[in-house]
Amino acid sequence: MYQRPATKESDIPHRTKLREEIVEKAKVAIDRLKEHFKSIPGCVSITFDAWTSKSYDPFLAITAHYVDSPKDAPQDWELASLKVLAFEQLNGRHTGWSASCRVRMPGKH
Repeated sequence: MYQRPATKESDIPHRTKLREEIVEKAKVAIDRLKEHFKSIPGCVSITFDAWTSKSYDPFLAITAHYVDSPKDAPQDWELASLKVLAFEQLNGRHTGWSASCRVRMPGKH
């Protein structure tokens, strides 16, 4: 409002509306990932990376990688990645135990 004095309070979406839109976009992204995983003919490698930010907050990222190649030319393979599947802050230190608890129960605290 300070940067744009003409903006009225009613022009700003309510936090619940923003949350609903974010949750809906997340559902669409998850559905797309599920469909993409179904189309992969081979195995998928899941990787985990834990680190601590400069402010000492521990995080965990989960990524997926697989080998992709045309059916008629398997020798023309390339490594494909699905980028970040999950990204969460860990509770406490980023030990193997802490990371494994997050992987088994994503989104649960």
